[in-house]
Parts: sequence; C-alpha cells; structure tokens
Amino acid sequence: MQADIIITDHETATALEAVATSSLEQVYGESNLEETWIRLSFSWAGKTYSLALAESDRVYDLKVALLNLTNVPPERQKILGLVKGRLPPDEGKISDLNITPGKNFILIGTPAGDEIKDPSRLESLPDVVNDLDVDFTENPQAAARYKNDPRNIRKIREATAKLQINIIHPLREGKRLLVLDLDYSKQSKTIP
Repeated sequence: MQADIIITDHETATALEAVATSSLEQVYGESNLEETWIRLSFSWAGKTYSLALAESDRVYDLKVALLNLTNVPPERQKILGLVKGRLPPDEGKISDLNITPGKNFILIGTPAGDEIKDPSRLESLPDVVNDLDVDFTENPQAAARYKNDPRNIRKIREATAKLQINIIHPLREGKRLLVLDLDYSKQSKTIP
C-alpha cells in the first residue's frame, strides 16, 4: 500500500500524519507503528513549494511528489542541495539520505509539454520567418526610402571596400555546392 502525499501547510501535515498512522494500524494491526515525517521545501521556477515525506518512503516517492507539484517528469528532474553528490537510485530509502527536517533544495527541470519542439516535425510553420528589425513588406515606400538612403548606401560601399574574400578552393563547374546559411539550414545548389 502506497500513498503519494503532498503537504502545503502544517495543519494539513499534522492531520495527514494522524490518518497515515491510523491507516498503518488498520493494515498491520499494531498501534506502535508510527511514521516519522520529514518536511522539506524546495524552489522551482521562482516559486517555493513544501512537501512532507515519510522516512519509509523511497526516492521514487520524492520524485513522484515533485512531479505532482510541478509537472516535471522524474527523468528531467535535477535536484540540487538535497544530498551531497548524486541522489541514490529510485529504490533508496529517504531515511538513508540523512535529510534534516526543514531542508531546502532546488529543483531544475522542464515541465511536460514545455519541451523545445523540433521545427522539422511541426505541421504549421511559415515558409519564411521575417527576423528583420523592421518589416518593409507592407510598406513599399518605407522600403524604397531605406534602400535609397545615402547614408545606408555609403555604409554598404565602405563595408564592401573593406571586404576581402579568400577563395580557398575555386568552384568546380558542374559539381554540387553545399551552402550553409546563418540559420544552420542546408541547401544543395548545382553550379551552372
């Protein structure tokens, strides 16, 4: 029998400890079974959370409690400051970690659904992403003013005058050429 318990305040924790103790008495028929609870707090995404774990719980139970509070799956959870070094395997007992009550730690991880998506697997993407500072597509007069501005023309002439092109290997007629743009996407071109 296993229960995931997430505690947010002291009164709830005390009430749940009493319920857990009476449940253990019912299951095992003993009245001397009493769980020892460890209250912890952690920070994640700029917020502070509290939870309580029984010493008999496993590391897996801690990870599930963190999942329930933050929606960060266990495989993406990075727990900092709870124990020295690495967290033991999921089967490890909380009591073996020697955690002091009131311990604060940090959780790092991305919640389920907020992962970075591979653009090549998305169904709807624009053909061209306009990442220019100014969008001239809707105002041709502004584009013409910008293009014919003497200051801009002078800057382009100065930049091209200073530009030195070092051709390491000359182009080979009829051979394919791989062109990489600034977005790291590939296009294959054939030289005429």
